[in-house]
Amino acid sequence: MGASAKKSWRQALLWLDARPSDSALYQAYLQSAGDDAAVKARFDSMVQQDRSTRERAQENAAVDARGRLIADGFAALDRNDPAAARAKFSSVLASSPNDTDALGGMGIAALKQEHFAEARNYLERASRNGNPACWKTALDSATYWTYTSDAIGARSNGEVAKAKSLFERAIAMNPADVTAQVLRGEMLLANHDAAGAEQAYRMALRRQADNPDAIRGLVGALAAQGRGDEALQFANQLNAEQQSKAGGINRLRGEAQAAQARAPEARGDLCSGRSLFEDALLNTPDDPWVRLDLARIYVRQGAVANARSMMDGLLA
Repeated sequence: MGASAKKSWRQALLWLDARPSDSALYQAYLQSAGDDAAVKARFDSMVQQDRSTRERAQENAAVDARGRLIADGFAALDRNDPAAARAKFSSVLASSPNDTDALGGMGIAALKQEHFAEARNYLERASRNGNPACWKTALDSATYWTYTSDAIGARSNGEVAKAKSLFERAIAMNPADVTAQVLRGEMLLANHDAAGAEQAYRMALRRQADNPDAIRGLVGALAAQGRGDEALQFANQLNAEQQSKAGGINRLRGEAQAAQARAPEARGDLCSGRSLFEDALLNTPDDPWVRLDLARIYVRQGAVANARSMMDGLLA
């Protein structure tokens, strides 16, 4: 190739709006011309620009794919399909372990599945990575139910002090939800702290006046303190809807009588306890706990046949 032609070729390559498809032209010139810094710089610039374009395209594709997965995950939550939602969010977290939306979505999905500790962990991570206000409601709920479920576990293991502390933390986290307050009352009543149980039930009823467990619990707590007349008066003063939600006035009377019966039984007065449990059973014939209490007294009095008949009635 002559010098004039090579010069023209060189100028064309320098002025050309170079594209990746022109790479062969630059490579052929550089092989024949040797070290031409200007043309090589133009070629290198084109290569770098092409690489950057490809990388941006890949990044945009990844962002689009991530966005679709996140959107699909929250759509699954909206239709109450937490398992499908978790699959979508997990796909995002596999490549981006600290993705705020995926972490938050996983937390909400775990909350819907009642995996409270797991939900709390995900939501705490999401709150640290992004806008905490976005996840506050879900995180508060996960924390409340974590404390409540842990308290139930502690109570089942006989760790009453630990359970009481956890119930109190749950109540402080969300006073509007009466579940922990009612469960705290049940635990206190079962552990012979009827006065503490009364206070817990009254606090629950101030928040939710028609809560059936709190109504029945308060009746039992009052009766357990020897205030049976007050318990029955409270039950009789409830409106028809409250009485119905609590199982009806007969069940409430049975609750009061059963609670009253446990006091003489505890001090060894089996005759009085038996009489009160029998009265309670007339009002609540389907209550398994009253039947069990009465059967236990029959056994202690040697009336095993009566106890067996009592439990056979329950099984029937």
